[in-house]
Amino acid sequence: MVGGGKSRDFMVVKGWAYRDPESFARLIETVQEAVAAHLIAQLDAGAEAVQIFDSWAGALPESEFQRWSVEPVAKIVAAVKAVHPAAPVIGYPRGAGVAYERFAKTTGVDAVSIDSTVAPPGQRRNCNSDARYRATSIPRLWSWAALRCAVPRSVILDALGHGPFVFNLGEGVVPQTPPEHVAALSELVRGWPDGNGQ
Repeated sequence: MVGGGKSRDFMVVKGWAYRDPESFARLIETVQEAVAAHLIAQLDAGAEAVQIFDSWAGALPESEFQRWSVEPVAKIVAAVKAVHPAAPVIGYPRGAGVAYERFAKTTGVDAVSIDSTVAPPGQRRNCNSDARYRATSIPRLWSWAALRCAVPRSVILDALGHGPFVFNLGEGVVPQTPPEHVAALSELVRGWPDGNGQ
């Protein structure tokens, strides 16, 4: 939107935020309003849940994370809940690492998506006991070796699979993934002890 294409370092948008935070805040407010309206429209059309994907959360320093990630997401959640109070809103602060804990506790989301930047054993311990989780797996790993990757999947399940939890494939199933690997992963998740098969 700002840099004219994909970016790994977000230098253009960071430069704007640092040089002119007031005008950048106006852009964020516009994005907030547009995202909230879009999510509300999705729920109006029958969606059962919506997700806010904060793609640059992990690129923000600690000093800016609250202002440019947590606060805007909290406002989006509030706007959606004002119209659809019972609708589950998932937040995904991509690459936020340990900052996901503050994000989960202060944005008002009903569930938080977590990725490989967060060590699974601490994930449930660090959030509210009733928090819901959507853990993102990395399909390119288990597309190559399903048996080897049963171990990291088990680590995820062992850390989070004893409460409200969704196991997610992240980027989806890549074309190189053998169907039998998908079946093996599905069997592992659905058969997990204390799991509910969801």
